[in-house]
Amino acid sequence: MQKWLAVGLLIRFIVMPLATHSDLLSIYQRAHLILEGRPEGPSINLLNALHAGFLWLARPLIPYQSLWGGLQETSVSAAEWLNFVNSAAVFRTLFLLKVPYLAFELLALWALLSLVEPAKAPRTTAFWMLNPVVIFSTYIFGRFDIIIVWLLLSALILAKKDRPQLALLTLGVAAIVRVYPIILVLPFAFILKERWQDRFRLAAIGGLPLFASMALGTSSVQFGTVQNYGGMPHLEYPLAMKFFLFGQDNLYIFVFLYALTIMSLYLHPRLGFENLKRFCFYVMLMFFATSFFHPHYLLWLIPFIAFYIDVPQLLPLHGVQISAWMVYTFQWGRSLAGYLIASISPAFFWAIVSPSEWVGQYYPADQLVGLGRSLFSAACLAIAYVVWRKYGGAFNPTIGRARSEVTEATAAEEGGV
Repeated sequence: MQKWLAVGLLIRFIVMPLATHSDLLSIYQRAHLILEGRPEGPSINLLNALHAGFLWLARPLIPYQSLWGGLQETSVSAAEWLNFVNSAAVFRTLFLLKVPYLAFELLALWALLSLVEPAKAPRTTAFWMLNPVVIFSTYIFGRFDIIIVWLLLSALILAKKDRPQLALLTLGVAAIVRVYPIILVLPFAFILKERWQDRFRLAAIGGLPLFASMALGTSSVQFGTVQNYGGMPHLEYPLAMKFFLFGQDNLYIFVFLYALTIMSLYLHPRLGFENLKRFCFYVMLMFFATSFFHPHYLLWLIPFIAFYIDVPQLLPLHGVQISAWMVYTFQWGRSLAGYLIASISPAFFWAIVSPSEWVGQYYPADQLVGLGRSLFSAACLAIAYVVWRKYGGAFNPTIGRARSEVTEATAAEEGGV
């Protein structure tokens, strides 16, 4: 296990100072505005406050004023990004700005290993440390989604320790940072408790942090207040795949599948931690199979795949999934190609063509992206199927019935029947 950890850390130390998307500088720009107390700065929310703390710690080690002294907006322009990658301290700065993500990743790995059997720890460590999605999302793209992963795994640990209220609260905190973990609140509530009153209480706890942050105007989304939250483009992503029926009548595929899953949990209760992991995995696979998503979001799925790496045929399907995901990223053009490693040679990588531009000379690039997306969604459903086949099916009522029979037998004994 130590060998894979060392190899993975070496890979991370190599790419940390060399690559990132301009979004990394933008998130730290908002943190800078908070530290400076600028009136034009963003609202102080959990995400911005965390990065402000990170930046305060790194401030003595980077040329702070030369990097951020002239920046005023909450997002970095292309010209400002080009100036940054041309700066003399770009490698040291990139490395230091990603160190907090490395700390959260190690916490996430620790949480992941505490949720798998000890015998699976070496293989799980190798899978995680060498996974290209983990390396890309956190250290090449340079986004904070590893914090979401740590919170999701922490919620699972709390659920396993039979602390459902804290588990749902942790899940709700994750939804403040990224809204999408809210889709796991109902599976948690339905699987961790059997009585309707308890389920309602858990669902309310899970939704409270997000709705409170919306009411206070401190959501991680800049314009995420109650009045205009409905205009957030992120809310449209799960509605991307749909069937048009007539007029304003549409069938949204993710909503349909998600509702069907929750109804199945109502009709055939599934209790226990193993069912919780499995149904959360199904929901996440449904989300990625049917929704538009940014490439770094795929990191959220990796821990759930890690739980089932011993399932026959799953890893080859995950390989297909990653290959198709790479083609899916072509739609972002140069921003997910040469720009990511522009710090190495700004003039060269700023001018280099993207894969979609190169493919477009011979084949319509949008069709290739669509083919990649189609293959990716098929791989998601195939992975769900192999897990379903291994563990008796998502809609097998015997698991819930067995619990009910035990409950009835206990009640009969206590009543002297």
